[in-house]
Amino acid sequence: MPNETPHDLREVWQSQHVEPKYMSLEEIRNKAAKFEGGVRSRNLRETVVGIGTIVVFLFYLKWFPTPLERAGSCLTIAGILWVIYRMNGRAAAAKVPEATGFETCVSFHRRELEHQRDLLRSIWRWYLGPLVPGIVLFSVSLIGSKVRPDHPGDWWRASPLLLLMVAWFRVTIWLNRRAADRMQKTIDELERTAEQ
Repeated sequence: MPNETPHDLREVWQSQHVEPKYMSLEEIRNKAAKFEGGVRSRNLRETVVGIGTIVVFLFYLKWFPTPLERAGSCLTIAGILWVIYRMNGRAAAAKVPEATGFETCVSFHRRELEHQRDLLRSIWRWYLGPLVPGIVLFSVSLIGSKVRPDHPGDWWRASPLLLLMVAWFRVTIWLNRRAADRMQKTIDELERTAEQ
């Protein structure tokens, strides 16, 4: 063995037989229950943040005088209400069935993971998309009120709000895609377990 090169050691290491890890019914049931709780917590957190944001935009309705700013606030509130509705409807997690066999439990958990994964991958359509019209209208009207026609440089001072929104959207999409990829790994692991 002392005469083996690093390449030979790598082949020996890679050729070793590794016992596959088997998950029991209880482990899968616990993972499904933990996943359900995580989705429920996420939806509650998002709902609370959404309600807080609605309160802010209700304040904007009274505070900002122009019709465009008010229309932007109303559209943003409508978008947030739609997102809250979807979060607590279609994006809600199903309750883990009490008495199920191994295959039923694996199948249930896989379906829930796939459902949430697909929602995270389509975050633009149902979560961010409804917010775009209101935020854009509100931001443009706010920027327009700060920009003087004879001072084109005002656009650069007034545009950080839109840039912040674009950055927030991009980070949200990126984080949700990462979470969807992690869910796909869990789905793959469940499929291997079901095959075994």
